[in-house]
Amino acid sequence: MTQPDSIENLTAQLRADVTAVWAWIMREQEALLLEWWGLVPSVRAYRLKELEASVRSLGDQVDTLAATSVLTATQAAYEVGAFTTAVAVNTVASFTAIDAGAITALAQDTMDDILLATRGMDESAKAFTRTMTRDWVRAKIYTGLTAEQAGVRLAAELIPNGITSITYANGRKVGLSTYTDMVLRTKTAIAHQEGAFNQAEALGVGWMEIFDGADCGWTDHADLQKANGMIVTLKRAREYPISHPNCHRSSSPRIDIESEADAKRARATTTEAQRADQQAAEEARAAAYARQPRSVNLDRQVATRRRTNIDLADGVVGSKAAARNAVIVRNRVTPPE
Repeated sequence: MTQPDSIENLTAQLRADVTAVWAWIMREQEALLLEWWGLVPSVRAYRLKELEASVRSLGDQVDTLAATSVLTATQAAYEVGAFTTAVAVNTVASFTAIDAGAITALAQDTMDDILLATRGMDESAKAFTRTMTRDWVRAKIYTGLTAEQAGVRLAAELIPNGITSITYANGRKVGLSTYTDMVLRTKTAIAHQEGAFNQAEALGVGWMEIFDGADCGWTDHADLQKANGMIVTLKRAREYPISHPNCHRSSSPRIDIESEADAKRARATTTEAQRADQQAAEEARAAAYARQPRSVNLDRQVATRRRTNIDLADGVVGSKAAARNAVIVRNRVTPPE
């Protein structure tokens, strides 16, 4: 059994709301492309300005939706992971300033990635406007076509590269809906694992048992070394909290193991029924804890944070991750795996 469904459900409403925004923009873009050649120049200019204004407004709405949901979802996922570990060790989870810092750092990373998407959307809207207002587009591509044919051709060529996509450095484009969905699923999965790891460390647990899909590899999905059932040190578990975007990996403490020799002799012993009981217990406790006052906020500055093996914005044009890697390359240092 991997992560409980409640982790994914934490961001279900936000993902649905964001998807609705991207869908609206796509419909508006398609409608404009199809009617473009039937509009007089003044109406074209008006419609483009109207679309750009709508895109900016909707981008602001997405940012606001995310800001009101990301911290809560990250915190809940982190705490559920912590409760999972505490219940397995038959104790009560406790939270310190270290946990608050970890939650804030994870939430900030998530917001950075979502803001990257909305900023990219705004830039794409500007590029879309520039493309649509070039006279050569009509002369070079659409000479001899009827207005309807030209509109269909233009839609076919621009929609895959239009406003609702984000571009990676290798040229690959990902729909913003897909991208934000991946960000939210993946970052809450990481928060769930981070909560488990930090609680294990606080309790003096040194070894973890890994739960994952039967086909999921340890370092990435295609790794021949399968993660499910592995028993590894806490330090090694931290290196790969998950192995790929949308991964549902989870971990459980092994208090019966104290050495490498113990680990070699040990077998994966947690049953499906035991995991189900653990999940029910930790979700009940997490629900009770969620009713307590909160002091964590996104404005807090965190000096240090752990890097995970998953960086969703790595390679995205204009992202902080891409800037970091550019510096690494210039300094001739091998980027972390």
